[in-house]
Amino acid sequence: MPLIETIPLLTAVKTALQALCAPAATGEKPTLLFDLVDFYSERDFQGGLDQLLKSTAKRVCLIVPGGDNHSTQGTNANAVFLKRTTDFALLIADKSYKPGAVEAAFGGPETLGAIKAKDIVVRELTGKNLGFTGAALVPGTGSLLTAGNQDKARPFWIQQFSTFAGEDVVPVE
Repeated sequence: MPLIETIPLLTAVKTALQALCAPAATGEKPTLLFDLVDFYSERDFQGGLDQLLKSTAKRVCLIVPGGDNHSTQGTNANAVFLKRTTDFALLIADKSYKPGAVEAAFGGPETLGAIKAKDIVVRELTGKNLGFTGAALVPGTGSLLTAGNQDKARPFWIQQFSTFAGEDVVPVE
């Protein structure tokens, strides 16, 4: 299986996230889980947090590339056998207009909350190959953090994912 390129892989993750629906109350029509799904560069993590704070979207998910791990599965006089794993993180935030931002993290009568949104994402993405043979998304560590200061705080969940991203045989020259 050839190596899976990072941009098509993360684009497929974005498409999958954009299609997820929030749970609907009995008799109500389901709505999309996220109002905004976008990419953000890990090189400017603070910029990603600033984007979360400035966003007017109620529920946001930012995809942050995490990197690749290449390992050799052996070599011989003619070739190197490579295996790659690709990592990324999701910054998941909800917005509550009540003081203290507790509902933005834990949910409330009118807010799903970042933790519940994370639970849906992990349930729906785990094991998915997103159309790439051999790939399977696997969640890693996650934690609740807060962007901003006390006056303008927005809690968010950062969730790590990784996936097998292919193998390649590279000729020795």
